[in-house]
Amino acid sequence: MSKINYRPEIDGLRAIAVLPVILFHAGFSYFSGGYVGVDVFFVISGYLITLMIVEETKNNSFSLSRFYERRIRRIVPALFLVILLCIPFMWFLMMPYEARYFSQSLVSVVFFASNFLFWQRSNYFEQESELNPLLHTWSLAVEEQFYIFFPLLIMIFWKFGKKKVFYILLVIAALSLILSEYQSKNFPSANFYLSPSRAWELLAGSLLAMYLMDREPLKNNFMSLLGLILVIFSILNFDDQTRFPSLYTLFPVLGSCLIIMFSHRDIFVGRILSSSLMVQLGLISYSAYLFHQPLFSFARIYSLGHPPVLVMVVLAIITLFLAYISWKFVETPFRNREKVSTKLLLKLFLFFSIFIFSLGIIGHITNGFFNLKTSFIDDNKQKYIFDRDTVYKERSAFWKSSLKNSTIPFDSNKKEKILVLGDSVGKDFYVSAIQNTDLYDRYQFRYIDLDDECMNFNSMSKSLTLNCEKIRSLIFKGNFLEEADQIILSADWSSRTWQNPIFFSEFIPNKKPLKVIGGIKFKEASSIALRSAQNNLTFEEMGNFAYATISNDIMYSKLLKKQVQTRSNIFFYDKYEAFCDNEKKNCNLFEKEEGIPYIWDRIHLTIEGAKFFSTWIAHKVLN
Repeated sequence: MSKINYRPEIDGLRAIAVLPVILFHAGFSYFSGGYVGVDVFFVISGYLITLMIVEETKNNSFSLSRFYERRIRRIVPALFLVILLCIPFMWFLMMPYEARYFSQSLVSVVFFASNFLFWQRSNYFEQESELNPLLHTWSLAVEEQFYIFFPLLIMIFWKFGKKKVFYILLVIAALSLILSEYQSKNFPSANFYLSPSRAWELLAGSLLAMYLMDREPLKNNFMSLLGLILVIFSILNFDDQTRFPSLYTLFPVLGSCLIIMFSHRDIFVGRILSSSLMVQLGLISYSAYLFHQPLFSFARIYSLGHPPVLVMVVLAIITLFLAYISWKFVETPFRNREKVSTKLLLKLFLFFSIFIFSLGIIGHITNGFFNLKTSFIDDNKQKYIFDRDTVYKERSAFWKSSLKNSTIPFDSNKKEKILVLGDSVGKDFYVSAIQNTDLYDRYQFRYIDLDDECMNFNSMSKSLTLNCEKIRSLIFKGNFLEEADQIILSADWSSRTWQNPIFFSEFIPNKKPLKVIGGIKFKEASSIALRSAQNNLTFEEMGNFAYATISNDIMYSKLLKKQVQTRSNIFFYDKYEAFCDNEKKNCNLFEKEEGIPYIWDRIHLTIEGAKFFSTWIAHKVLN
């Protein structure tokens, strides 16, 4: 067993890492870069794990099986406790589609592969991700994947000497950083979640451990304070628009390294981090990290929106209380072999792994326990209940077929040429328009997909990501802007995108009219239907309920409308008019007689919804 000198300031640094993460996920805007706390954890983990492995390897006492046993003792008991506590909340609060995704998360967490699932399913910074109770387990997956390969790497190359191992790790870290910078521009989701672009952060801690090993402790007030400033700067100044991880991530990573390298309980930063409060927060930081996301997620699911600030503050405090209980009565005992033997540990690990895995498989197969969750609904309300995933699959097939010829050049016939641009919401507009026979006879429509970054042509010309290069080439080489008689821009307007139409309008030749379609955003249509049925609401009452769930993001459409009023060639159309009556405070999201939904999630249309929406397009936008 390795004996590493305990450094209380590292526990204090854990407190610096976990508190911003909690405040960021609670929605406090001042901590817009609070997610960098995970990167601080990565550095700490790489540092401590390397100290332990190298020390034991030097003494010929390193055992791979004992290493993995320690990892299980450290990570699994509190993790499984949180998962088990989530299950009843999943049953009572989650809609079937949410329960299905949660079930998939259970399976992936058991295999420490949740980062792969979330890479495929969710953007970490999207509002939808706030409703995922296990989203934060992506970082545990990254660490566990690192723990699988890193000890083997040390065992294989240690015979060549510490110096060569150091340079091997340095080369791997440099390659990982280069990959991270490249992917941040071209494959941001994979870059955020997957281990290859995160490995350098853990290896930064590893390199630091190897450098400091067998050296006297370094003490430097200025350098440790600089490290703390770098970390705090990242927390307060980074946001969801910061390319991450990338070269920007050097701020929190180098800051963490400087703190570990130069702080000591005898100097200013070390004294702060070594204080009893910071150390205690550091000791419970792992459990606090585990508990905070489920608490916030279930609160948001229950409230069908963002809970009041006071509620989130109370939940943050409850997080720390639960974390202390978990640390004292779960984490600490399970780390002690005398209290929990290896045999008992492995039995419990196997039993609960099988249980969680089995529950996840059942939840996936049954579409989130769909039949069980809807079996008690009154028959006349059943028609509005729908399986979100089934509707999505039907829609996807129809959209794929409809978009086949969306980017071919305009024909030379006499039909008026309409160019539609936008994100996935823009696709909805295009598909809706071409379904309307009257419109199809009078106009020819083309559609080009613009993501958030590419919609801003100024930004696109500077960054030129692979995706934007392709889109820019398609638009300009195809002469779409020159040939179009009308240009329509439709997207999910948010804090990141609402000003893009102004930037885009500067590139439209000959001051052609630009028609901008406002956004819509409700709570999940399937949730509205099920909650309405559970409360025995009438069709009209369900419409009132839907109106009450309109997202605060409507403010960005309002800001956009106000801004474009100053431009003579930009015209704004409020999409809510197609679905909602502001005077009656009612929104129609379902066909009344058959109960067919018009929206399958929060913003995207169903096949029936596209037909319904096309009538508004014909009468309002293209009249």
